[in-house]
Amino acid sequence: MDIDWNETVTISAPIERVYAYLADFPRHAEWAQSVQQLQLVRAGDARGVGAVYRTAERQAWQADRRPFEPLAGGVPGDTMCQVLELKPERRIAWRSWAAVPGVRHEGAFAFELEATPGGTQLTQSARLRDNWLGDLVSRYMFKTTAAKAHAQWAASLRNIKLILESSTVQGQPEFAERGAYHGR
Repeated sequence: MDIDWNETVTISAPIERVYAYLADFPRHAEWAQSVQQLQLVRAGDARGVGAVYRTAERQAWQADRRPFEPLAGGVPGDTMCQVLELKPERRIAWRSWAAVPGVRHEGAFAFELEATPGGTQLTQSARLRDNWLGDLVSRYMFKTTAAKAHAQWAASLRNIKLILESSTVQGQPEFAERGAYHGR
């Protein structure tokens, strides 16, 4: 199954803050619908490009997880993630894959950032690709549909907006002081 998606939101927060938060990959567990934890497996270069993470997930194509909530449902499993690009205040890109022999289940993801007068325009794109075995697993084990994938990715993007705007608008402490999932 091949699925493509992209969506844009405007976040009332400075581009520097949006970029710094999204480039901190273990923090993805705070907003992503299926991610419990990212654990660094291999460090990247000085900027972080090339870093590889093991991603603990609980996948049910859910679209109702609020920021920072624990994941209770879904099928547990690990995927891998590699940082491909970190262009400060412009672009973040990574790929993910199932670490299961014979199963090609790969994702390509990116954030494009643009400064706006009131904050940051953030566009996320996602591309999911499977081989025949990955397609069978996706369709029958996970009940994957394009609509479910789009809803999950859109919900994650809304969580990013909620997190970044609540900290900016309400004057809450920096994110690191709030406690991230990877540090617990």
